[in-house]
Amino acid sequence: EYMGFFYKMAEQQLVEPIKEDLIYSRSYLYGQIATIAIGSLQFGYSLGQLHYWTKDSVNVRDIEEDIMLTFAILGAFIGGPLSHIGRRKSFLYINAIVFLFSIIMISAGHSHVAFLIVCRALQGLATGAFSALVPLFLREISPVQISGRIGATHQISITLGLLAAYIIGYLMRELEAEIFIRVMYIFPAVCALIQCFLQIRVFIHESPKYLMQKGMLKECEEALASIYSSYENLYNEILELKRQQNKPPVSYKLLFGGIYATQLMAGCTLCFFQQLTGINLVNVYGVQFLDQMGSYGILIFGCINFVGAIIAFIFIDSTGRKRLLMIGTIIITMCLLLIQIYFWAYQKGSSAALLIVIMSIFIGSFGFSLGPVFWIYISEILPEKGIGFATALHWVLSLLVVTLHRIDKIHLFIFLIFALISLMGVVYILKKIPETAKLRERTIKYLFTPQRYASPDISPEESPRSSEKKKQSLLQHTSDFEPTH
Repeated sequence: EYMGFFYKMAEQQLVEPIKEDLIYSRSYLYGQIATIAIGSLQFGYSLGQLHYWTKDSVNVRDIEEDIMLTFAILGAFIGGPLSHIGRRKSFLYINAIVFLFSIIMISAGHSHVAFLIVCRALQGLATGAFSALVPLFLREISPVQISGRIGATHQISITLGLLAAYIIGYLMRELEAEIFIRVMYIFPAVCALIQCFLQIRVFIHESPKYLMQKGMLKECEEALASIYSSYENLYNEILELKRQQNKPPVSYKLLFGGIYATQLMAGCTLCFFQQLTGINLVNVYGVQFLDQMGSYGILIFGCINFVGAIIAFIFIDSTGRKRLLMIGTIIITMCLLLIQIYFWAYQKGSSAALLIVIMSIFIGSFGFSLGPVFWIYISEILPEKGIGFATALHWVLSLLVVTLHRIDKIHLFIFLIFALISLMGVVYILKKIPETAKLRERTIKYLFTPQRYASPDISPEESPRSSEKKKQSLLQHTSDFEPTH
């Protein structure tokens, strides 16, 4: 009876969001966030370039898209494990790849097919790796109280990269194809050089979690001291990292069949619902109708995407991840139904204004919910290899959806299927996705633990089915709630 009472008290304290005052060095933290987010900027720019590959023939463009997205799958899958050599070092290697393919494209253009294929493959590899590493790095330097906002900068930077590609493409649209493609690759080359310089000369600290995992306590304390200005915040962060210091790296065996399986399932299912809302297909059809308004039409969707990301940035920590997901997914479901009804009733020559309005609402809703929250959520609930796997799945589904527009008359039924999938997403989020705002990593792990008796500090390789380990995990709670003053 005593242990049961104690456990309920401990559980209540464990799942309660962090409420301690946060005092931190804004200039250093914001500078480091901006430096890391340059990777997201390049991610978004690469996606924005897809629109301007239409200067090639349709068949060549489709091949280029498939090559880039296929290698993005590979880049994402290796991005998580690559972080084990160091977050900063991983970024330097990826930027070397970005600079390499940019220089090749600036020098050779697309007159040589072999160069073109190699560059698209390298571009996909770098884009996929950035998509896995940026959310991970941002999460590990984030104070828990504002981790959502910092995570949302990933989506903001992606939308800025998209806008940059659209604006540069619009301004240079009159150039010949050969010169145009060379100009478009100046931007990623410059971004790669800037990020490398900042990480080597200015923001030199590694992720505190990575340093603690490697046993580099002094360097970890220096990295945390550059972020936190309060001794209380600094002490609590060091204490939290020390709790996880001696835990072995998560293997794929533990990821798929161990204590992390529930978390991986949640992350991958959220990825499934994110991509199978048909966001890429909506963009494809939306751009076709917007192009009737002129070349600037694509800029409208770019601006709406950016505004959605800003809304997420403002509300992600106060409103919570789950509520934003619920609101956004409900609106997305309704918009998909309206889009399908429009295509059923559409007649050639009729106005597309109503469709553009519906699609704009859809993109804005995606921009503040499934778009940013997916990246934030997987960085909070998954270890490095799990983030890599979920991100690779994201690119697999993205490739699938992008190829759907090549099927003739698919718009006559596909959006109804997307609407039904989105409705399933609403139910899944309501029932299966716990709120993670302002919770520490061990607390989040505890929320996903299959048996409620399991300790949040249980080692991943320990099976919660062992009766002896059940007893040990219960007794471990006595050391979990140390005073923080």
